[in-house]
Amino acid sequence: MFNSKITIALVFTFAILYLFFQESLLIIICINLVLIIITGIAQLFLKKSTLPTAHHLPGKNKLMVSVHLPICNEPPEVVIATIESILQQDHPYFELIVLDNNTKDPKLWKPVEEFCKPYAKVKFIHEPDVKGYKAGALNICRKHTQTEAAYIFVVDADYILEPQCLSIALSEARNKNLALLQFPQAYWNVGRHTQGIEADYSHYFNVYVSNANQYTSVLGTGTLSLI
Repeated sequence: MFNSKITIALVFTFAILYLFFQESLLIIICINLVLIIITGIAQLFLKKSTLPTAHHLPGKNKLMVSVHLPICNEPPEVVIATIESILQQDHPYFELIVLDNNTKDPKLWKPVEEFCKPYAKVKFIHEPDVKGYKAGALNICRKHTQTEAAYIFVVDADYILEPQCLSIALSEARNKNLALLQFPQAYWNVGRHTQGIEADYSHYFNVYVSNANQYTSVLGTGTLSLI
């Protein structure tokens, strides 16, 4: 069952879109219906996939996780809040690589660098000319990852992790023998002006990702991902 507020927001959003973009909206609805039908048919024939077990890895409580945080032209207070939430993880074995790429204004990246200096677990790197956007930045993070790291956890610059995030991720990955674990995304600043976009994102995770999750075939979204 849909939440009543979300339902109202969706109906209102579709009504507005229909008034101004009738033909485009009908095309979007048709595409969604086709995708839902294809997904339903695929579920009838797909079997749940299995992965080889990783017996060589130690217990989850001793697994090293390398957390990668690529940033570019981000407000420093937003990035620092994200870093603080990562440092509060109850899983003790992790490192954090903060890679600022292509930010020209030192006022944006210097405060982040200064904040990171006291923490032994944190590596701050500033690269002024990275090719390949976020993918290029993440490739550089990989080169700085400790060899002991069993997993990489990717976080965007404006996400706040709960203290048990890494512990839950490792438990799920080990217990279900997963090579990629994708957390759903939630938003704390939902209000009158952002209900529509929040409902749109929730629809993706509650429908498409939820269905794909039954067959361990969820796509990584590029953040909150354990690899």
